[in-house]
Amino acid sequence: MSTNSALDDSIEILEEVPAGGATMGRTTIDLEVLCDGPTTAVLQPIQEPQSVYPPRQTGTRRATRGAKKKDPTLFDQMQHQPHQTRMPLLDVAPAAPRQVAPATSTTRGVKRKALEPDAKATREIKSQKTGRGEVGGAGTLKHRKKVKIPDDDCEIVFEWNPSKVIAERQNIEEWVAHNVITMFEQENTLPFIARYRREKTNNMDVEKLREIQNSYSQLKHVQERVVKVLKQDKGKIPEDRKASLLSATTMHEVEHLTAAFKRSGKRTYAERARELGLEPAAVEVMQGTRNKFINQQELYSLIDQNREGLRTLEEVEQGLQHIISDIISKDPQVLGCVRQLMKLCKPTLECGKARKQQKREQGKVVNRGPGPSTDLCSKYENYFEYKNLAWNVRPHAILAMNRGEHQGVLSVKIVIPDNAYVHFFNFVQQKWLRMAPAHYYRTQLVIKSIEDSWERLVKPFMQRQIRSELTEMAEIASVEVFASNLRKLLLTPPMRGKTVLAIDPGFHNGCKIGVTNPTGDMVLTTTIYPFRGDQHLSMDHWAKDHNARTLREIVHKHRCETFTIGNGSGCREMESYLTRLIAQKCFEPFNVQYTIINETGASQYSVSAEAKAEFPNLDINHISAISLSRRLQDPLLEYVKVHPMHLGVGMYQHDIPERILHSSLDSVMTECVSFVGVDINVASEFVLRKLSGLNKSRAANIVEYRKSKGPFFNRDQLKLVKGVGPRTFEQCAGFIRILPETLETAINRTPQTKKKAEKEVVSPLDRTQIHPESYSIANKFMNLVGVRPQDIGSDHFIRTVQRFMQTTSVDTVTEASEATKPTMQLIIDGLTQPLDYDIRAQFEKPLFRKGVTSLDDLVLGTKLTGNVRNVTHFGAFVDVGIGQDGLVHSSKMRGMRLELGNTVEVSVISIDKQRQRVGLMLENLVG
Repeated sequence: MSTNSALDDSIEILEEVPAGGATMGRTTIDLEVLCDGPTTAVLQPIQEPQSVYPPRQTGTRRATRGAKKKDPTLFDQMQHQPHQTRMPLLDVAPAAPRQVAPATSTTRGVKRKALEPDAKATREIKSQKTGRGEVGGAGTLKHRKKVKIPDDDCEIVFEWNPSKVIAERQNIEEWVAHNVITMFEQENTLPFIARYRREKTNNMDVEKLREIQNSYSQLKHVQERVVKVLKQDKGKIPEDRKASLLSATTMHEVEHLTAAFKRSGKRTYAERARELGLEPAAVEVMQGTRNKFINQQELYSLIDQNREGLRTLEEVEQGLQHIISDIISKDPQVLGCVRQLMKLCKPTLECGKARKQQKREQGKVVNRGPGPSTDLCSKYENYFEYKNLAWNVRPHAILAMNRGEHQGVLSVKIVIPDNAYVHFFNFVQQKWLRMAPAHYYRTQLVIKSIEDSWERLVKPFMQRQIRSELTEMAEIASVEVFASNLRKLLLTPPMRGKTVLAIDPGFHNGCKIGVTNPTGDMVLTTTIYPFRGDQHLSMDHWAKDHNARTLREIVHKHRCETFTIGNGSGCREMESYLTRLIAQKCFEPFNVQYTIINETGASQYSVSAEAKAEFPNLDINHISAISLSRRLQDPLLEYVKVHPMHLGVGMYQHDIPERILHSSLDSVMTECVSFVGVDINVASEFVLRKLSGLNKSRAANIVEYRKSKGPFFNRDQLKLVKGVGPRTFEQCAGFIRILPETLETAINRTPQTKKKAEKEVVSPLDRTQIHPESYSIANKFMNLVGVRPQDIGSDHFIRTVQRFMQTTSVDTVTEASEATKPTMQLIIDGLTQPLDYDIRAQFEKPLFRKGVTSLDDLVLGTKLTGNVRNVTHFGAFVDVGIGQDGLVHSSKMRGMRLELGNTVEVSVISIDKQRQRVGLMLENLVG
């Protein structure tokens, strides 16, 4: 192995040594250490190893002890084996002590210099080759990101590059990560990047872009925290600790490194020892360059009978040990080693009943309250004896255990295997014990400090970091499930052209009725009381029930055959009631069917200021019923009025930080509205707010412009709206439509708009998904095909383009039109779609029924048809018309993947009437 001239701050473990192979420190591990600090790493054969295995105390096991007991002869042979047969140890050569740099020079990432008070924050990426290869190859390239902080005198250079970190975390190419981050910095939205910048993202879908966005947001949060810490530094943070901070890529690492410098009444052992003036002696013990403190007698000079902590030799030794332990645990290279050990040492996660809960069950007295209820404890039965490799635990299990631990039912711990200490000790002793000639007392003191650092600082840090990373991954996975379910809900196909009667069921306050015509306008609202008393159960004919007569009158008057029922309280009873009326032929000659709709969030919308403005004189309960009716007619236009947190399609969403959840769900809503497209001349302010590039004020300005100056004749008119600049126009222009039908209707309203229409230019391409920046390319392509722009959307135009593409390739027309392939493909897709094209048509429509089955009627093996209502990592919940969703566990899906809204055929495999649970087996995916 050759020596590198320039070395990086990373540690690569080339071979993992099992714990069973440890023999008095002579079992070695081949490490490649890249240093950029006070030491110089040199890889070379070892002539005489000075490794001494640490004297393990309590809390860990020694594999070597077992080996010695089983076979003492073999143990001695291993102890005296020839040095030439071992793997080479890493020799860390001593370097000159770190000197404080002058005010104008750079010292480990922090450069002091005078800045202009009004200087703006600037960023600059610097690259420095290490002699090990170029970016993208097997070698390493160090990236330093320089951040100039205004109104301060420090310039901070981070020891990591966001593109490289995200490329590793998201398993993508570094150039793609760099492009995506650059576009995020330029405030491009996810829908715009996913549709119009595919060549820069390697055709990445919007879900992956959202993952990268969340990961980058976390990195920026870390960077901001480090900058804040260093700006507020009053000389307390040592230079080596600053180096570690500039290498940290997670908030947990930053908190670990800055914990000792936070203002609090409680101080660490190392802080107390430093206050006693023991740090110079501790550093000398570690480096051993001056041959001081090489025996115990030299420590007597540090004893001070008048100061607590220095009164005895034992107290002095303990203070030195605490400082050395702290230095080891915060060293940048040690932290790098620890990061890799967390992935390679195979930690396990163990979960069981909380100790206090065990005492309660044993009848012992516990001070703090009665504790969790029996019903609550029963929810976590699956985790009372749970054990698995930490990195293999499913996301939903992590969140469930976290919640159970918070509620006092469960106790969760991370178990670090013993072989991790072997790796840790070998690395640390190579770094410090080989810096100077070995002396028994110094060696023993450092070894004790390594042991103390591992047990008291490093091992707990690893456990906390693993729990933190597991929780973070589980939260991200949960957000992804929530986002996927929300996307399916928002993209539910609309039920256009039908009058809909919606029922918001209730008992004491009655069932609220709302009817809307095919265009979504309110027709009537009323309230019926079918569940007052038991009369409705005994009536043998609908004519004797005045509530049934009311429904029949509405159906006949407004020719309404489509009912929708909210899935809240009373849903099951209303289903049974309608089933009986349909069976009694109450609504003939009309063929009445009903479906169940998600009513979550309707009550929140009904009391909002927007609802009061839309329905100023309507009761809030009837507003909810009208909202349910519109949710069936055009789900997207109605769901955008409700905050996604209130739509109830997630998993453990209440356990996820609101900052992460809100940004992701808002992004999904913007994505769905943008990809469906918006008719700019009829869209409401609610919908425009969710369009890519727009916000509340810009949406209001567009509506106001439309009212005061008439309709939009082309996309370029958007630039005349207050607040819509070049950047906003770029982000939103491709997602708006100028449709001829609605434009003509708006023109004919007033004579003024007719005169204005004669002067304005209407571009046929404004009807498509093609972005204005690509109009010139689209015109070249249409000239190539031989079609006219004014025929866009017609059957003849679409067939001509399709026949032309059957005789050539995308690559050929791309070259002829001087475009990129993704842009050319987007243009071809846009020109072959009819004007009424809706991406929602490819998703599953609501399932309608005429009857309902009771849970009491089910038997094992019963075949049912239902709709998927929610999807989680452990399975899918299916509405099969029994008033309670059944669960199709992930192991019962026959290898198929279900999504929200799927229509499925299932069979009943388990029934728990006491807990109202039904287990299902997936038989077939209908749609």
